[in-house]
Amino acid sequence: MRKAPIAFARILGFNRAMRIFTAILGTETNTFAPLPTGLAQFEKIEPTPGGPPDEIKHPFAGVVRAARERALRDGHEVLVGRGGFATPGGVTTRHAYETLRDNLLADLKGVAARSISSRSACTAR
Repeated sequence: MRKAPIAFARILGFNRAMRIFTAILGTETNTFAPLPTGLAQFEKIEPTPGGPPDEIKHPFAGVVRAARERALRDGHEVLVGRGGFATPGGVTTRHAYETLRDNLLADLKGVAARSISSRSACTAR
């Protein structure tokens, strides 16, 4: 009988428990909207480290919740990244995008696998 951590790890080509990163970053951009989407418009999504997978209630969190559930069930360590989601608005400011991106990249150090839910309808200037 195989150990639980091996099941998920083998899918990704590993034979041991892993540190898996999850995060959410997204917005829906209306390029015709006159007001830009700044950092203040992003609702923070910062789950509790080691918290339950269903802690994230955001509608776009399905992928992250599923990854956390599977990883925890298989005995892996789950790391949560600082992310956010902004309601539909104008073009995202460069400052907002770069700040959120840099937060995620800083959180990614030393991680074997990543599950990032990113809503792709985002335009930044």
